[in-house]
Amino acid sequence: MEDEIRVISSSYITDNGSVAVELFGRNMKGESFTLLYRNFLPYFHVIEPTEEELKRMNSSDEKVSLEPIELWYRGRKAKGVKFTVKSPWKVPELRRMIEDQSRVLAADIPFHFRFYYDLDLGSCVKFSGEEIRDSRFTTDHVINCTKVERTEDFLPPLKVLSFDIENSIKTKQLYVIGFTVTFKGESRDGAITGEPADILNKFISLIRKEDPDILTGYNVDGYDLPFLQELADREGIQMLLGRDTSTPQRVQNQFWRIHGRVVADAWWNVKREIHPKQETLAYVSQELLGESKGDVDRLNIDKEWEKDKERVIKYCIRDSYLALAILMKIDVIEKYENMSTVAMIPLDDVWNSGNSTLIDSLIIREADRRHIAVPMNNFTTQNAERIEGGYVHSIEPGLYDMVAVMDFKSMYPSLMIKYNICFTTISPDGEIVSPTGVRFLSPAVKKGLIPEILERLMNTRDRYKAMMKVERDPEKKRYLDSMQGQVKILMNSFYGVFASSFYRFTDQNIGSSITAFAR
Repeated sequence: MEDEIRVISSSYITDNGSVAVELFGRNMKGESFTLLYRNFLPYFHVIEPTEEELKRMNSSDEKVSLEPIELWYRGRKAKGVKFTVKSPWKVPELRRMIEDQSRVLAADIPFHFRFYYDLDLGSCVKFSGEEIRDSRFTTDHVINCTKVERTEDFLPPLKVLSFDIENSIKTKQLYVIGFTVTFKGESRDGAITGEPADILNKFISLIRKEDPDILTGYNVDGYDLPFLQELADREGIQMLLGRDTSTPQRVQNQFWRIHGRVVADAWWNVKREIHPKQETLAYVSQELLGESKGDVDRLNIDKEWEKDKERVIKYCIRDSYLALAILMKIDVIEKYENMSTVAMIPLDDVWNSGNSTLIDSLIIREADRRHIAVPMNNFTTQNAERIEGGYVHSIEPGLYDMVAVMDFKSMYPSLMIKYNICFTTISPDGEIVSPTGVRFLSPAVKKGLIPEILERLMNTRDRYKAMMKVERDPEKKRYLDSMQGQVKILMNSFYGVFASSFYRFTDQNIGSSITAFAR
C-alpha cells in the first residue's frame, strides 16, 4: 500500500523484542493511519573514548555496533565512535558510562526526532508497506512500512473532539461528560452519564471509536484531564486514550502527551493568542463568538444536578461546543500545521515544544550532513553572564507629528547572515571582528551553518511574500501570509535560543556579538 499523510504525532513501541517507530496521521481523504517502521535503532556519539570506556561499551548487553567516526568538534576534527544500541529508553543510562559528559554527543535527542532527522522527514510523508490488522491501534489503517520519505505538504481534514466535565466540588463525584465532535464540516454532540466508573469507561470507548486527532476543551489541561486521571487511579481503570492503546502522560508538568493525538487546550491557546482581559469561558465566548454560556450555578452544582439534571447536561455539552468554537475561531490548528511545515516535525511537537526544538530540527540535520558534533543541552548551567541587549533610544514623552518609521528587515537574522556569525565560524584567525572583539571567519573562507540556514529561510519567506502579491484567491493568500509569518517567527527565534544558557549550541560570544552589531 502507498499513500501520503500529514503526521500528527510520533512515538515508538516495543514489539516482540524489537523497537518500532510510530507515525500517526491522516491522508487527504481523512482516513487515519498508524505507520510502523522497524528498521531504525537509537545511537549516540562519543569523542575520543578511553580504552576503559570502549571496553564498557563493547561489553554492554545493549550494544548493536560500535563504529569509528570523525567529527568537527570544538574547532577541530576529532575521532570518536558511533554507539548503536537496542533500546531508546536505555540511552540515558548508557551515556553515563562515559566519565566526561562533554564528550558524549547527540545522546539527548528523542528517538522519534533522531528518526525524523536521519530520514530527513517533514510534516507530511509518503510511505509504502503492507497493511496489517492490529487491535492495539484505533486508526483506520495500520501499515508495516518498508519506506518512508518526505513529500509535499498538504492540509488534510482533522477530527477534533472537545469535552467538558461536571463534578461535585465537595465529593468529587463525576456527574457528566459533555462532548462535541467536528470532522469534514459536520458536527455532533452528546453526553455521558451514570456511575463515575461507567462514565469514564464510556468516555474511553468514545475516544477510541471517534479516533480524534485533536482533543480540546476549556482548561482540560489543568482540570478535566487531571480529574479523570485521579478517577481512573481510584477505580483501577486504565485511561487507554492513545491511538496505540497507551495512557496519557504528563510531561514535565507542562503538557499532556497522548500518542497519536494533540491535546490543544482552548484556554491556553486563547491566553497565548489574544491575551483576553478576562479568561473565563463566559467572557471569551461572548467576546469572540457573541455567544453566552448557560446559567447553571457552577459553585452549587450539587443542588443544580439534584434539581434539574437535563439542564446541567445541556450546560455541559454547550461548554464543550463553546471551547471547540473558540479554538476554531482563533485559527491555531492551521497556524501550528504551517509551523510544522517550516520546522519539519510532527504537529504535536510543534504545539507542545519550545523554540529550541524547532531550531534543533533544522540545525541538527545540517550538522549531521557536515559531520559536525552535536552536543547535549545543558540544563544545569547556572549564573551565565548576561548579554547586553539591543539599543533603546529614550525620547522626551509627548505628542509628535511628522514621524517617519523605518524597519530593519529581520535585524538579528540579517546580521547573522552578513557577518557569518556561527559556532562553526568562531576563530582567532577570523577576518570579521565584532564590536566585542570576537572573530568570525568570512563566508569566502567558511560559510557558517547558521547563516546558511537563515539565508534559506529568508529566501523562502521572500518567495511566499512574492506569491502573496499576485495571488487573487483570498484563502490561498491567507495561507501564504500564514506561511511567511511562521518562517519569520522561526528566523527571529534563533537569537533567543543562542543567547540562552542551556541550548546545545549556545556560545555567549555569539549572542553578545549579534546584539553588539545591532547596536
